[in-house]
Amino acid sequence: MRLEWGAATDRGLVRTMNQDSMVANGKIFAVADGMGGHLGGEVASKIVVDFLTKLEGFAGKQGLFEAVKEANVAVFEHSLTTPELSGMGTTLTMLVPFEADDEFDRDLIEILSVGDSRAYLLHDLDLIQVTEDHTYVGELLRSGRISVQDASMHRAKHVLTRAVGVEPDIEVDLWEIQPYAGDVILLCSDGLTNELVEPQIRKTLIEHTDPQLAAQELVSMAKKSGGSDNITVIVVRVVEASPVAPVEGATAGRGIDSVAPLDRKGASPNEARSKTPLSRITISTNTKRTATTAIPTPIPRREVQRTSLALKILRTTLFLLAVTVVAGVVAGVVDIYAKNSYYVGSSGKYVAIYQGRKGGVLWFDPKLVKVTSVAVASVNQARQVELSSGVVEPSLAAANLFISNLMSEVKSQKQFQSSPTTVGSG
Repeated sequence: MRLEWGAATDRGLVRTMNQDSMVANGKIFAVADGMGGHLGGEVASKIVVDFLTKLEGFAGKQGLFEAVKEANVAVFEHSLTTPELSGMGTTLTMLVPFEADDEFDRDLIEILSVGDSRAYLLHDLDLIQVTEDHTYVGELLRSGRISVQDASMHRAKHVLTRAVGVEPDIEVDLWEIQPYAGDVILLCSDGLTNELVEPQIRKTLIEHTDPQLAAQELVSMAKKSGGSDNITVIVVRVVEASPVAPVEGATAGRGIDSVAPLDRKGASPNEARSKTPLSRITISTNTKRTATTAIPTPIPRREVQRTSLALKILRTTLFLLAVTVVAGVVAGVVDIYAKNSYYVGSSGKYVAIYQGRKGGVLWFDPKLVKVTSVAVASVNQARQVELSSGVVEPSLAAANLFISNLMSEVKSQKQFQSSPTTVGSG
């Protein structure tokens, strides 16, 4: 397989620094979009890219997983030893070309994804989004709860559900592509996709066959459209590729279904998951209720009178026992629920993280975990309304991730308000 590539990055027209990092050296292509406030995002993305660049190679798909997991630990441990970088993280979208060691000796392209930096495939003039956005809005869109139009305008579209370095462990999506000569793969941070729609990206990749010129043109177009974030683009063109391996029962040509996500443990191509969601499994039963064969004989009246007192005592005892057991179970469940729930609210003038639920659950009052440096007055009005109600998160790490996103929003808002002439300068 022979590749040509080009890459470009720019801080945009609003941000004061570029927190994106990238590498494109023929062995590995990666885009990392850092997050976590001042310096945090820049440090996180650089740690990941530097770590991956220093590796001499990968031992197959499992080696890719292990490399990303080690990079995740490197960022996480660095944030623990540097308080001012607490909660930092980064997206990561990476392309690695492989020559598969199988009977067909075919070429393969592996694409890994964590976060909302994207990978696209241009094949036969069709532009396919390979990766899925690991964002709150992305989850709503995939579940059918909102439309594509709603997703593009949603105020929480930048809230990540996965990022490298936020937690000690990480969940990675792996996609496998059999390349054709003429295919173009685009890796980009959301600074590009926030400003340009897919028809614009497709048109540019078709018109600019030189990958470097295509990358530069996409960055330039994103800046002209607003440049509200850092913009990083890598364009990889497949010049030559080995013949595609025959697949039993497959028809000629390739459609979008051939770009399928692999099992996160590194499954073989034959075990690849389809992009189509698994259908629900319904278990039915044909068991029929048997008919009553006889009418019970009434109990004699004197036996009823003799046993009524004993039955009352037994029933009362069983009832009290049942109430006690239920109360114990409820108390245990509530205790677990309260101790494993978190929400982001306010403590005085600052944003804070609490353990528990706002207002408390039964006799469990929320516990203050951390008061951040983010002033409530510095966030926009919509966020202030959310904070007053309490933003529920499933874990402390998720609450810290929300704070990191909030810090980025505050920073972007301040920069935009303080330098209005910069945007107009072009």
